[in-house]
Amino acid sequence: MSQPALLGRGLKVRGRVRGENDLRVEGTIEGDVVVTGALDLGAEGTVTGGITAASATVAGNLEGDVDAEGPVVITASGSVVGDVRATEVSLEEGGVLRGRIDADFELPEALR
Repeated sequence: MSQPALLGRGLKVRGRVRGENDLRVEGTIEGDVVVTGALDLGAEGTVTGGITAASATVAGNLEGDVDAEGPVVITASGSVVGDVRATEVSLEEGGVLRGRIDADFELPEALR
C-alpha cells in the first residue's frame, strides 16, 4: 500500500486539487478536492470547497460539501459546514456538522 500524498502544515493551495491516491491535508486548500482514495483532513488542516473521495475523515475545518463512496468520519476536533453524502456518517462527541446528511443504506427487513 502506498503512502498518502501530503499537503503539509504551512502550505496553502488555491484552486482544484485532483489525485489518484489517498490525500492527507495538514495545510490549507481553497478550492475543491477530488481524490480516488481516502481524504484525511488533519486537525490543523482547512478546506474551503467541496470534497469528493472514496472516504473521508475530518479532524480539521471544512467549509463545503462532502461526497464519498464510503464512510465519512467527523472526529471530536472536526468541523463541517456543508452537506454530507456517504454510505455511512459518524460524528464523534465534540465534532460539529452544520448541514444535511444524505446516507444511502437499506433498512433491515424487520423495519420495512
